[in-house]
Amino acid sequence: MPRLSQSLTNCILNTFENFCPSKEVIVKGNDALWMTEGVKIALKEKTKLDKTFVKNGYCENDKLNLHNKMNECSKLIKDAKERYLLNLGNKLNDPLIGPKKYWSIINKFLNKKRIPLIPPILHNNIFVTDIVAKANLFNDFFALQCNPFQNASVLPNFEYKTEKRLTSLNITEEAISNIILTLNVNKSNGWDNISVKMVKICGDSIVYPLLMIFNDCLNQGVYPSFWKKSNICPIHKKESKNLVKQYRPISLLPVFDKIFEKIIHDAMYNYFTSNDFFTKFQSGFKKGDSCVLQLLAIVHNIYKNLDNTPSTDTCGIFSDMSKAFDKVWHDGLIFKLKMYGIEGNLLSLIKDYLSMREQRVTINGKSSSWKSVLSGVPQGSVLGPLLFLIYINDLPDHIKSTPYLFADDVSLFTEVKDCTEATEILNNDLLEINKWSFQWKMQFNPDLNKQATEVYFSNKRVSNALALQFNDNVVNSVVYHKHLGLILDDKLSFEYHVNEKIAKANQGIAIIKSLFMHVPRKSLINIYKSFLRPHLDYCDVIYHKPTDNYSRYVDNISISNMHFVSKIESVQYNAALAISGCIRGTSREKIYNELGLMSLHDRRTFHRLTLFYKIRHKLVPDYLNDLMPETRSSNYNLRSHQAENYYARTNKFRYIFFPIV
Repeated sequence: MPRLSQSLTNCILNTFENFCPSKEVIVKGNDALWMTEGVKIALKEKTKLDKTFVKNGYCENDKLNLHNKMNECSKLIKDAKERYLLNLGNKLNDPLIGPKKYWSIINKFLNKKRIPLIPPILHNNIFVTDIVAKANLFNDFFALQCNPFQNASVLPNFEYKTEKRLTSLNITEEAISNIILTLNVNKSNGWDNISVKMVKICGDSIVYPLLMIFNDCLNQGVYPSFWKKSNICPIHKKESKNLVKQYRPISLLPVFDKIFEKIIHDAMYNYFTSNDFFTKFQSGFKKGDSCVLQLLAIVHNIYKNLDNTPSTDTCGIFSDMSKAFDKVWHDGLIFKLKMYGIEGNLLSLIKDYLSMREQRVTINGKSSSWKSVLSGVPQGSVLGPLLFLIYINDLPDHIKSTPYLFADDVSLFTEVKDCTEATEILNNDLLEINKWSFQWKMQFNPDLNKQATEVYFSNKRVSNALALQFNDNVVNSVVYHKHLGLILDDKLSFEYHVNEKIAKANQGIAIIKSLFMHVPRKSLINIYKSFLRPHLDYCDVIYHKPTDNYSRYVDNISISNMHFVSKIESVQYNAALAISGCIRGTSREKIYNELGLMSLHDRRTFHRLTLFYKIRHKLVPDYLNDLMPETRSSNYNLRSHQAENYYARTNKFRYIFFPIV
């Protein structure tokens, strides 16, 4: 019966091929978007004249002809760019333009190409330029990562962690139909060439066949092999683009596979959350949680220790796993699923889902050969992140310090009352993590440049780092570390973080200035709000420094915080000048009113009050619900806009919302 998955795919492809009009479009990613045929012809003529100039021994007449042609090409290129930008700007002014077309034009202005250009790959000191050869190099490298670490570890004695059981799924036509409605038509299709748009066109006619296939797969405990193949798209991470190790794989899976995975994911996620199986220290891939909330808890605990009498320091250790998603041991994952009560046909289905998977790398429409995947969960799949969370769920079980997990990022924090005692606690915890990683065939990053790092948080002028070891290496002590996008320094001044965000935002202001003559003001404001301001908004509830005078603009903020706040506010002011075309010195209040912008100080205050409300009404994860227990007393009736003044006045919980640095 699972073979019906392939029959259904063939039926849909044949139907669309025979009854739906289509055309083949060739996309050339190398040409600039403003390029015209006239410019191409002129550039070819310039190349010919250049060769003639060299061939004839640098003749003066040839030099003059080449010089004239170069000037002509420069003028043609300038005019082509000007016409292209003006044309895009006129389209943005059209009031009938749809949101999809609108943001497509914005991305063209920002030079965001859909097709990633992969340069020649350096392999064995030779640059490989052939597309198929590059695809095979990537596939060999990615497939090599999907092999479990080889060590002497064996599965421990089995023991259930719960009396609850989940053995099957209740799949309905309504659930399948709802998932199809939520699918994003802009997502890439898998190797079967069935796109989301094709599935949506089929509508309800495809729901019942999928229901039959899903139910039969579940009854037999067999996952369709046709859906276990994936196209891999190499995504550049950082540093050199000529090395395959600087790319990570993203799996492009068949649409029907995503629908089935979504049904399995929802049932298992609800089972784990309703029974409170997930560790409270994990924040990744969990509804209602985020990087900012975990960072808030970390900063809260550090400030809480600093506010003790006498003040105590905090030591933080930051580490991450090596190729975590690719190294998940399938036998170990099935073992843990069974421990949490996943049994019967559902367990057999997941076991078959993980086995005998294949992948290939596709670059610019050309593909490598197929390779087998022996470990890991597919990156880019619906079910993969949940399975990974289950796999590492027991990592904090034997840790005495305070651990924080965000997917594969693991950090440890402990209060330092006595250096010897804190060192012993952290070294023992690091040893426990090593034992866990050996038992479950995982490995923390062995690269010497990516080793675990230690930050010693203290308000003392001179502080000594602890002597810690991890992975048979000395833990490197640093004064700051970027964790989940926030740079935490040893004094919690957040200067490094703010300076980095300001630098990124200033790059965007230069783009706005270049687009000022071609893009309408409304679009420039949207560019600022969508691409620049998020840099300054990220973690603003944490790094914001409140003041005694809650005025609207930075000019009236107290002197103690003037430098810190003015640096951030000046970025928005400069962006407002670039958008409006006003000269420097124009009233900040008038520009903000004209553009409809709120001061960044007011935004941070609003974000903090919103968070205060969520904590007050238990709309945050459990590890944040205990931050302000006093606000939940029966006689607590302060209005939200009074709350901040109340806490500032009473000096209670100031390390949560009012850090004093």
